[in-house]
Amino acid sequence: MTSLRVLSCMATLVAGLASSLAAQDYPPKDWWVHLYDGSIEKLERIPIERPHVLTPIPIVRPAPPRFQAFYPFAGRPGVDAEGEFLYSNAGCLNRPMWITHNNHGLVLVCQEDATMKILDGAAAIVTPGWSGINTGIPVGGPLLSLPPLRTVLEWVQNVGPSGDLIRGEEYGNSAQWVSINPVTQNTLRGLALDLRERVWAVNDDGVAWFNARDGKATAVIGPGAKTPTGSPFVPVAVGCDPLVDQTYVASATAVYLVDEANRALVGIAGSPDKAGKDDGPLGQGLFSSITSIAVHDSGWILVVDDGHLRWVSPSGVISTQPALTPFGFYNLDTVFQVVFDRDMALLSDPYKHVIWRVF
Repeated sequence: MTSLRVLSCMATLVAGLASSLAAQDYPPKDWWVHLYDGSIEKLERIPIERPHVLTPIPIVRPAPPRFQAFYPFAGRPGVDAEGEFLYSNAGCLNRPMWITHNNHGLVLVCQEDATMKILDGAAAIVTPGWSGINTGIPVGGPLLSLPPLRTVLEWVQNVGPSGDLIRGEEYGNSAQWVSINPVTQNTLRGLALDLRERVWAVNDDGVAWFNARDGKATAVIGPGAKTPTGSPFVPVAVGCDPLVDQTYVASATAVYLVDEANRALVGIAGSPDKAGKDDGPLGQGLFSSITSIAVHDSGWILVVDDGHLRWVSPSGVISTQPALTPFGFYNLDTVFQVVFDRDMALLSDPYKHVIWRVF
């Protein structure tokens, strides 16, 4: 009998609790606890801070590299003879201009006369016998070698005498695409790959990107575009941030962030209306003659300005790379293009006929 009374009391208690919880819109939308000291006295909601779905996750960036030295990666400084092989008098380049690499040790070089060279991981110079998309000799222009594990593209380059053409090929397949620059068919000045597998291209008349899988092109900045100060915009280089979806372009004397949504330019460093070599923040720092830019994982931009290396910090401060110990009689003062290889950089030097590695 006693046990029946206990069960009856417990059933009454549970029923009362259930009705109480129902009155409080049970189950609660937030975490809750209740206090119990022999009877249910209080049902208290404990609010928690819920994360916002669209809150961006902060990206941890490394420090920018501090270059200390440089040495020839390929070619013989001061020797313009043509030849292949490694560690021999024949291992020479002749005015290397455009360089790229695929993050697996393979470096591609396009020389001023449009001849192509491949450098393997040991920097052995080889003249490629192209097949597939690479039939014929491509005209001199920017190159982009894409890591095979990241995208289906193999090579992207400026080809053919008819103008601004870009070609791609699926890895291991015969499928190919050919796309014409939707801005104008002027000679390409730069190519870069972003995180969305789009190939950004600049020529004298504007900025466009190409889908790296099918070649579909979109013009972002068209002919006649103006800088934020109203002067004509003539891009000469492009670079994509390796960690965030941001693209930068450069004219001869300024660096801009591309505002793709508004098809506009945001001044980052330098001045579109004034040339110089002054260091300092936006409004003070000046560039003389930009030929190439590359964005490091740190978010810092390395700029080739009149043959010299200069930095742009994420806040837009220009600083000149301190001079490095000369390699024999040679300094870094006539370089043309830069690409990052992790914390090292590869620099083409057409005047000294060499590819430098800076670390």
